[in-house]
Order: sequence, then C-alpha cells, then structure tokens
Amino acid sequence: IIPALHTQDMKMVIGDFNAKIGREGFVRSHAGDESLHFDTTENGQRSFDFAVSENLFITSTAFPHKDIHKHTWLAPDGLTLN
Repeated sequence: IIPALHTQDMKMVIGDFNAKIGREGFVRSHAGDESLHFDTTENGQRSFDFAVSENLFITSTAFPHKDIHKHTWLAPDGLTLN
C-alpha cells in the first residue's frame, strides 16, 4: 500500500507492533532519543527497518514525555514496563 501513495501524501502507520525502540545510535536517523527503552528488540528492529525502507520517522520516540506515558503495560512484578 505505501509504495502506491503519492510522494506528497502524508504516510502514517499506526498499530501495536509489540516493538521496543531503544536509544542506540543507529536508530537516530529515523527515531528520536526519548524512548523508555535502552535496547531495541527484534520487533523494534523490524519496525525500524520498515521506517528506514519507507523513509518514515518513529514519532513516539521524538518528544519528551513522563516515563508513565511511554508504556502501555506494567508487569505484575511492578518493575517491568512495556
């Protein structure tokens, strides 16, 4: 679908990809440094690779937010955030 869009059209990909984008240097080209996570997961790498291939930016990591607003799930141990 994305390759069929006109270049002037805004592209937005929205969904839950079970991906964690970390703060590693290699993600800086298509993601910000405001991630809750320090390390990128395998699904995060797939999401990042997709963003690179389609010239997209991962905006959820671009703006400062309180950590409580950066995760959607808290494990029963009270320590693990996703």
